[in-house]
Amino acid sequence: MQVSIWNNYLKKLDMQIQLQNRNILLLVDNASIHIINEEINLTNVVVHFLPPNTTSYLQPYDAGIINSFKAQYQKLLVRNKIEVYEISQEFNKEPIPINIYDSINFSINAWNSVSQQTIVNYKFDEIEDQAFQDEMELQDLINKLPFDDLMDADKFLHIDDCLKSNERLTDDKIVSIVKSNNNNEPEVNPNEVPLVVILVTKALGYLDDLI
Repeated sequence: MQVSIWNNYLKKLDMQIQLQNRNILLLVDNASIHIINEEINLTNVVVHFLPPNTTSYLQPYDAGIINSFKAQYQKLLVRNKIEVYEISQEFNKEPIPINIYDSINFSINAWNSVSQQTIVNYKFDEIEDQAFQDEMELQDLINKLPFDDLMDADKFLHIDDCLKSNERLTDDKIVSIVKSNNNNEPEVNPNEVPLVVILVTKALGYLDDLI
């Protein structure tokens, strides 16, 4: 879904309701794509946004599965982006962006990695336990990366929650997100002993052990 598709849907829906001489109230969640453009003038449809986290509260089972899927997907994304970025730096080439085929493969592998326990369980506390385990596994994966000031797994899992679906993160942005949770350059201490550089192959080996 994209913001443009969402707005086109609203316009068509409003026209249909006008032809029926009706007025309706449309309840929607606070997904980032549910943005109504200023030029959209709805006459017969009133859009009302539900309170935050309503979907997670009403459907904790679905939320647990989605959270686990996102965690598995982010593992694959981190591994791929770090590998592509480091190789591009080594050969002084532009990073190769992920295409739709790559994303589909990531999604398939991520879904296959969602445990049967997560899908079968229906108790909220068990779903929470599985979500916590998935998050910890992702955090362990991030902690193995040879970077300073790494972002925590929860923040990385939900990094796209505030983004529009039709906005794409570049390779450099994704790598910088994993490396640091802010845009401030680290202070350099001239008396500090330089950090040991970890080879890319060794870093990727860490990722393979955890995925």
